[in-house]
Amino acid sequence: MATSLEKSLVQRRKTQGVLRPLLEDLFRSPVEIESKEDANFIHSLAMTQVEREEMRRIGDGVFSPSGLASCLRRVYLGRHHKRLGLEKVELPSVTAHGYFTGGNFIHLKWQFALYKLAVRSPRVHLVGNEIPVISKRRDHGGTLDSLILVDDVPYVVDFKGLNVHTFNDIVRGEVPIEYQIQLGDYMMLANALKTKFRANLPRIEHGILLVESKGGPDYTHPLGIHEVHIRLDDVLPEVRKRLEVLRKHERAEKIPAPECRSTKITDFQGCPFAEFCRREVKRFENQDRAKTETVPLRLSTPRRR
Repeated sequence: MATSLEKSLVQRRKTQGVLRPLLEDLFRSPVEIESKEDANFIHSLAMTQVEREEMRRIGDGVFSPSGLASCLRRVYLGRHHKRLGLEKVELPSVTAHGYFTGGNFIHLKWQFALYKLAVRSPRVHLVGNEIPVISKRRDHGGTLDSLILVDDVPYVVDFKGLNVHTFNDIVRGEVPIEYQIQLGDYMMLANALKTKFRANLPRIEHGILLVESKGGPDYTHPLGIHEVHIRLDDVLPEVRKRLEVLRKHERAEKIPAPECRSTKITDFQGCPFAEFCRREVKRFENQDRAKTETVPLRLSTPRRR
């Protein structure tokens, strides 16, 4: 029977990726808040989150990379609802608010881990966390979770805490397109920055989606994390296509059509503009139901051999 050390060495050889193997090596010894510098780093991250939320409240609104792969009407109204006189409804959802609060702390944890990794490993340089990015047209932007260099190659890193089902889907290679588009948009925006830190970096061509299973570690994932590598050139055409659709509607001052086909799906029920779309979506729902009801039932009959 293999010893725990032998099992650990086998797992270490099997671990793939750029960042995950380094993080698993980091956690072979304690990763703790052990100095004033560590505490100051965490405090600076928290204050950056405060500043980010303040900017969101007072800003005019931009197309967000996190929403770019969702319903384009929702993305459009997120930017223009004030001009159109529409109310953006904050839904009293315990599940949603708990999900996003948990996500904030997941980000803090892994950003702190990257900071400790950069301190201990000469291969890693942490360029920054919670970095604001905005397009040249000032019409869409967001915040990078982290930007790092590993062996002098730049990577945009995006952290996500996921349920066990979605985590396992991603481990099998089934990566939701919205995550790929979001990360691709972040890379595109980061390449357009004209700040001091960006001037010293080569073109960013790679992103890392680091997902954490809320079910915790398992035998093949001792930290409960998995890494997905996203190439900018693979997703950039789709990012640009969706942005152009939004900009075309802006130029025409025309609201995109809703993409929801049912009032019963989670995306519709959790949308802050659901009431604005309800009548149209209900019509789609009735049309789809009518089509289903007009299709005659086909009964299978046994065949004799």
